[in-house]
Amino acid sequence: MKLLDRITKGILGDVFTPTTPIQKWGGSWFYGEKLALTIWEDKNLDWFSRVPEVNAILNYRANAKKNVKLRVVSKITGEDANSAQAGRIRKLLEYPNYFQAQKEFIRQSSLFHDIHGNEYIFAFKGMNIAPTMTKALFTLPPQFMSVSLESDDYWFRSIEPNIIYKYKVDNKKVILPTENIIHLNDNRVDVSKDNILTGQSKLKANRAPINNILAAYEARNVFLTKRGALGILSNASKDGMGGTVPLDPKEKEKLQAEFRNYGVQHDQYHTIITNMSLDWQQMGVDIDKLRVFDEVREDFFKLCDAFGVPKDMFAHERNSTFTNQEKAEKRFYENTIIPEMNEWIGALNAFFESETKSWEIVGDFSHLPFFQVNELDRAKTSANIVTYLSKAFADGAINLATYTAEMQRLGVIQ
Repeated sequence: MKLLDRITKGILGDVFTPTTPIQKWGGSWFYGEKLALTIWEDKNLDWFSRVPEVNAILNYRANAKKNVKLRVVSKITGEDANSAQAGRIRKLLEYPNYFQAQKEFIRQSSLFHDIHGNEYIFAFKGMNIAPTMTKALFTLPPQFMSVSLESDDYWFRSIEPNIIYKYKVDNKKVILPTENIIHLNDNRVDVSKDNILTGQSKLKANRAPINNILAAYEARNVFLTKRGALGILSNASKDGMGGTVPLDPKEKEKLQAEFRNYGVQHDQYHTIITNMSLDWQQMGVDIDKLRVFDEVREDFFKLCDAFGVPKDMFAHERNSTFTNQEKAEKRFYENTIIPEMNEWIGALNAFFESETKSWEIVGDFSHLPFFQVNELDRAKTSANIVTYLSKAFADGAINLATYTAEMQRLGVIQ
């Protein structure tokens, strides 16, 4: 069968097999294009790798998102849908690809989104094949992606223009079919012709506190390893006239070489022993007076604010009680994680065209302890109300219609 016929009919393969001028990658088809090798430099990724505060906040968000339980439910009953199609999507979400299960996939997708401001989920399927027939889902590294439009009249169109997604691989790039891409992005306000469809990570707006943290760590590192100019060693010997005898240049070099062996690290000497007659003048800097710890803490809180992470969850910083932390975590899920995950799940539903199906994908966080407490409180309240209604009915304070209506409202009876 000819190559173009294979593309049209959507006959899929399972391994990477280059062809010319079209290359088949997994179960999808891509137009290949040569590209000079370039070194991709990503400041945001560098910050994530080097700044513990950035790493901690973004990982905290990613770990919170992976706590979601993705379900494929019937739109009518709200229970797990039992159709073959729903079962296929459920299995796909449980194991999106050959090397990732659901939690790892969600976690990595969240990190890509926060670090780069963009998230590209690639659906492994043939062209013109129904989305519900997707074999696998991959979250692509955004630093290897570029997005562009064939037309520059993107503001004044009633239909979607042709979007070009390119994935750069070593010295070449492949153009991915738009129908195979789920693209989510962060704030999209820094708009130009070249990045009309791409988002901007919140890290960019917080480069000042991030650089302050880096400078603070560097200052502390220099103090601990080099210790700077802590003071002055001068010759205390006097000549016959009572004047100070200057140190010989070779003696200075010898002193400097020996002094490098002293310090606070385990492989350094802690006590200076010398036959020379020396005077010492203190001039070292008190690291506490530099307030680098305060600077790191305040910059950390700025990053927490930017990414919607309540500061109260960090008890060692704010002396929060356990109750405050629990409330802060619940608020974190309600105000940040659940809305963001609903947007993410909405994109999956749009891709799988669930609006035309009897089922839909939903996210569930009710299993988390602080939400279970709420459910328990509601259950106790309902039980108390039922007891009250039953007694009121038995005493004749309310009639059967009122009793039945209230029990139905509480969901006790249908």
